[in-house]
Amino acid sequence: MKYISSQRERLDCVVAEKIKNRDFIVSYVVISDDLRMIVDGHHSHQAAKECGIDPEYVESATSLSYKQELEAMGLDLFLEFHFIDSSWYDINTGIEVF
Repeated sequence: MKYISSQRERLDCVVAEKIKNRDFIVSYVVISDDLRMIVDGHHSHQAAKECGIDPEYVESATSLSYKQELEAMGLDLFLEFHFIDSSWYDINTGIEVF
């Protein structure tokens, strides 16, 4: 499974708080059978990585609205609409995917 994001910026103080609270939950929406887009939990993902453990991936409660958006817009426009601060990349490897 590939988890993608376009957010690379992380605040150290937020990551430290996530580590302190053991908050390693990362929310995603389904893009396709083998592709998930991270919608929340970027700092939690970094916290898990720094602790040497796997984050807990959970499907977002808003997944249905994202799916409807994706169907209406198509993948390219959908990814452009949800762009944050970097090219789309695999959150576990750091390799650009789009």
